[in-house]
Amino acid sequence: MPNKAFNTDAEYVARQFFREVTNFRIPYTIGRNTITTSSKSLVGPGRFQWNAGGWFGSSLGGSAWMIVTSCFLVFHNQPTLALVPAGGFAIVLFASLLLWTRRCRIYPFPALMALLGLLAIAIACVSIVVASYGSPAALVAMNWPVSIWPTVLVCAIAPGLMIWFLFLERSVTASQQIRWDYKVIYINKLVGEAEDHDGIVSGFENGLKKLGDDGWELCLEVNGGVVLKRPR
Repeated sequence: MPNKAFNTDAEYVARQFFREVTNFRIPYTIGRNTITTSSKSLVGPGRFQWNAGGWFGSSLGGSAWMIVTSCFLVFHNQPTLALVPAGGFAIVLFASLLLWTRRCRIYPFPALMALLGLLAIAIACVSIVVASYGSPAALVAMNWPVSIWPTVLVCAIAPGLMIWFLFLERSVTASQQIRWDYKVIYINKLVGEAEDHDGIVSGFENGLKKLGDDGWELCLEVNGGVVLKRPR
């Protein structure tokens, strides 16, 4: 039975190695200090994945007209009303940045649905308020539609995209659904009898290679061990 010091050293080295291999967000504790590692964006199970160009392009493309509308209202002496579209633009941009900074914790498709839902609300609110309280001169300058139906169609764009994207995501996810087997192995079993740093790392590597040859993939780290998975 390995002693306590050996358990601590082996687990610490193995977790360091695991952190470098996977680059997940894994907390590990040394004394009273808990350190959280850096992590990559979560990979979604379907069609939609995190992409900076697509993410910020969609958020700015769906809300940039609000800041233009705000400028028109200010130019036509309606600065108070201009705060409504400016506020809508700021809220959408802030939500977009917030979701992007949490991409290591949130899957891309739910984040996209949340952003589109917010856009749907912001577009509807801004459109109704500007159409109701904008001066005739400002509305004419912006080529604002007189009929209500163009506004309804514009407000329906974001909800329509949500339904379409949901269909695309479900179709890909259903066709790529994989069933997994899972296994938990304690670090001491992978390390073996090694007690020095190099021996611990070498034992951990060799243990993972053998498991990889059997089809197991490294999934996540738990206290004192690792979780592996492979397709059934």
